[in-house]
Amino acid sequence: MTKHITDLILDIRQGNIDRFEELIDLHKDQVLRIVQKRIDYQAIEEVCQDCFIKIYNSLEKFSGKSPFENWITRISIRTCCDYWRKSYRNKEVYASAQLDEDIQTLELLMNDSAKEKYNKEQSLKNTKEELTLALSKLKPKDRTVLELVYFLGWSTKEVAEAEGKSLTATKVRLMRARKKLRIQMEIVEGAQNEKK
Repeated sequence: MTKHITDLILDIRQGNIDRFEELIDLHKDQVLRIVQKRIDYQAIEEVCQDCFIKIYNSLEKFSGKSPFENWITRISIRTCCDYWRKSYRNKEVYASAQLDEDIQTLELLMNDSAKEKYNKEQSLKNTKEELTLALSKLKPKDRTVLELVYFLGWSTKEVAEAEGKSLTATKVRLMRARKKLRIQMEIVEGAQNEKK
């Protein structure tokens, strides 16, 4: 952690809340990158604000044992998890009969190559939606380790250091989280196949 960041944190803790704006300016791109990868476009700004509110409210708890950037990453990912947890609890999707008719009409109008491209894009979109839904069904600690390793590209060693856990414990948690995700993906895919 740089001396400038340390000084900023000390000033903010001592009541100089105007310095928090500097902290936001230094880390807004980092938070935005994390949130953009995990949240719907319409909610990105709101979730980023929630991240910085949580960072500000938790600043007293920052011990400095791990890098400040890792601490901010953890808060940002957990805030994204909170968003998904809230939005998926009561989310229901309704499909109308008109939608089915529209799809049939489009299929008749498209040529074979366009159909193939459309089907690939739809398959990818469906897979992303299934993955997002399956991830939302996992506990936040399982989702976090998967996101850090597979979405942010962290090594298991970096995750272990950031969370203050042993490397072995982190590897075991990652393995268990992958297994739980695989089970959730099978459940989600089964539900999607039943709808078809």
